[in-house]
Amino acid sequence: MLRAPRSFALTAALAASVLAFGIPATAASSLHFELRRSSPAADTVLPSSPPRIQLWFSQEPQTEGARIRLVDSAGEQVELGATAPVPDTATSLRASVPTSLAAGGYTVHWRAMAADGHVVTGEIPFSVQGDASR
Repeated sequence: MLRAPRSFALTAALAASVLAFGIPATAASSLHFELRRSSPAADTVLPSSPPRIQLWFSQEPQTEGARIRLVDSAGEQVELGATAPVPDTATSLRASVPTSLAAGGYTVHWRAMAADGHVVTGEIPFSVQGDASR
């Protein structure tokens, strides 16, 4: 007897559950808390310093324990404003960049938590090209 690969079996089981309960596939995929996009985007080369770091999630993040940090290429932490929700969207967090960033590489380190307590972390590398005066 041939056996289906495990990933195929799991995919088939998820599809059967979605059909059985009438949940659209897009709704089933949005049940997972994850980062959807960021500004700056990963691996972007910016012509000048960004005014803020902003993250968009698949669900509303909890503000308690949420954190956005910025580190330069030497490993030094760059001062940011407080991590806070964005008033016009329930699924976004941001932190202001109060001083212009010098040319070089940077990494955003972030941490966020879903309503169910699921914690997600990640890193977003980007670069600033030149003298970053605003």
